[in-house]
Amino acid sequence: MVILSAYNIIISWLLQKIIDIAAGNDQTPLAMIALVAAITFVVFMGAYFIYRTARPNFIRAAMKQYKAGIFEKILERKMGSLSDENTGRLISALTNDMRAVEDYYLDAILVAVDIGVSFIGAIILMLWYSPLLTLAAISFSILPLLVSLSPAQKLAEAEKKVSEGNARYVELIKDILSGFPIIKSFQAEKEMQERFQLDNGKIEDMKYARRYAEENVNLLSTGASVMMRLGIFFVGAWIAASGTGVTPGIVLVFLQLVTFVISPIERMPPLLANRKAAIAIMDKLSDFLYVNDEIKDMEMPQTLIDEPSPPT
Repeated sequence: MVILSAYNIIISWLLQKIIDIAAGNDQTPLAMIALVAAITFVVFMGAYFIYRTARPNFIRAAMKQYKAGIFEKILERKMGSLSDENTGRLISALTNDMRAVEDYYLDAILVAVDIGVSFIGAIILMLWYSPLLTLAAISFSILPLLVSLSPAQKLAEAEKKVSEGNARYVELIKDILSGFPIIKSFQAEKEMQERFQLDNGKIEDMKYARRYAEENVNLLSTGASVMMRLGIFFVGAWIAASGTGVTPGIVLVFLQLVTFVISPIERMPPLLANRKAAIAIMDKLSDFLYVNDEIKDMEMPQTLIDEPSPPT
């Protein structure tokens, strides 16, 4: 992932060199630039062949280990600790919540590496090209992070509520299906339908609140990043007009490098918010598995006593 991310920065540097060579502002032999491009492309393809296997293997191994650890702790619990309510919560944790752990925690690690390496590489190259414009870009980039702090906290809380709501929903479905003969016997279909509609509405309302909180994070961070982009463009135009030796290739490539700076700023707040929400889900499951079990263990009979045979 580091190699793949760094390749984007190398492409930007190659583009600047090619443009300035074509404009007569750079005397580097074009054949040398072509050789560097060919070598870096071969390295890029080799890294991608490794990555396409390593990434799914990493996620597969991590999820297998995580779920196996959860199941091991379940089997270690006392016999009387798994009530119907707890069973429904565990089923929800091992089904609904695992998707959040996979996407928002494990896969987010690789995404963070990708945008992090691109961000650092772009900053280094930008400093080499124009320290003044780089300073302006860093100053403007603080704005999206500041406006996303409070909405990110609300997103984590909404994600936790959705997890709890899913657990209650699974518990309800389990109770209805296991008690289906009783429902039919007492002709309680209408009552069960009303109960289902009530719980179904609650869980969908929770999901709506979670999606709204996520879109709120995206809206604020995107709006702030647009303001940052405009500020950088204005400062860049002023530096270029002041005649500080900035070449056409540097101007064009700097605009591309700014994208590698803006993209992490746009994506990092939702990424961190989702990761925090996934951690909250894992913490909730961990609290259930590792909490001191105050329920007394059920006593098993030491021997089995045969019932007396019926009279002949």
